[in-house]
Amino acid sequence: MVLLYPVVEELLFRGVIQGALLRRQKMAVRHFGISRANMLASAMFACLHLVHQTPFWAASVLIPSLLLGHFRERYGNLFVPILLHILFNTIWLSASIASN
Repeated sequence: MVLLYPVVEELLFRGVIQGALLRRQKMAVRHFGISRANMLASAMFACLHLVHQTPFWAASVLIPSLLLGHFRERYGNLFVPILLHILFNTIWLSASIASN
């Protein structure tokens, strides 16, 4: 979960989906520094989390997802988003274990 999910999710959501959306001129438009492509990919990412999480927790991944999308666009690759996603998952898993 800590390593595989971030790689697969970033390849799909930031690489494939956000990358394809950014090629459309209207999706590259930014609002408050966030591209429409990032907003849509992040909304889709949050919706994916509804499969295994409550709506509150699924919605809670929206802000980190927008941050990951920002770094994907800023650096033009997936290295930073993947590393940050691994860090987020590691912190979440550690907090879950510590609270039990």
